[in-house]
Amino acid sequence: MPRLASQLFIALLFNLCAVVGSQAQDWEVVRVTGLVWVVKAEMEPMRATAGMILPENATVATTSASRAMLRHGEDVLNVGPSTHVAPQARPVHGLTTVLMRQGNLDLDIEKLGAPHFTVQTPVLAAVVKGTRFSVAVSGDNGAVSVETGRVQVTALAAGQAVDVTNGQTANLSGGSLEVAGSGPHASIQSVAPQAPVVEDTAAADDTSGGASETSASATASGRSLSNAGGNSASAAASSNAGGNSANANSNSNAGGNSDNSNAGGIGKGKDKN
Repeated sequence: MPRLASQLFIALLFNLCAVVGSQAQDWEVVRVTGLVWVVKAEMEPMRATAGMILPENATVATTSASRAMLRHGEDVLNVGPSTHVAPQARPVHGLTTVLMRQGNLDLDIEKLGAPHFTVQTPVLAAVVKGTRFSVAVSGDNGAVSVETGRVQVTALAAGQAVDVTNGQTANLSGGSLEVAGSGPHASIQSVAPQAPVVEDTAAADDTSGGASETSASATASGRSLSNAGGNSASAAASSNAGGNSANANSNSNAGGNSDNSNAGGIGKGKDKN
């Protein structure tokens, strides 16, 4: 009996080390197509290149004609055009966290025994154990589509949550969630509404004054989104609590999508340039 207990302890310790080791890995830029910016508070914008290790909590911003692939251990993010994401360097309450302001993101997440990965947006939050899925955000609307696995989706302001699985999509439109796709649909549950900590995309667009994407506006975007990472702790905590998803996300939007850089006026930060 003592020997069995010892073997179980060693096995548990091995699995824990594997999980912690995976979460502790850096985010790497694997592939870049077109002009992609990496921006962060108190850092000059830089062009993303294959093989680059992202600075801690930096924002990756694609233009309307560019894409990027990011890797974190076994987790892979395919960042679509006109998309702003800030992968967080450290797990928050045990969850690897990606902040997404706008655009399209395809994810292939390592399968583990418990929820370990979350995507936070201004309108939706998604929590997964491991799956292939995509997230799309535009203004007040959003969608989470699942290729394989199961994703818990929460509409923050609406106070609704639902699990979606293979071949299904949770759509947020008109302020409420709906599920479409194959197979039986899970019931949409009422949860406590949660206010996001970032401005919506329309508000951020208003601050840009119609300016095209420039390195200066990219700096403003990166500063606010990087700083917003500090708020993701409460978001991830909410995501884990009672199956309710996060209250935050930290992206907000950004104006324009030219080939010069990402967007002006992201989040609640101000352009300090």
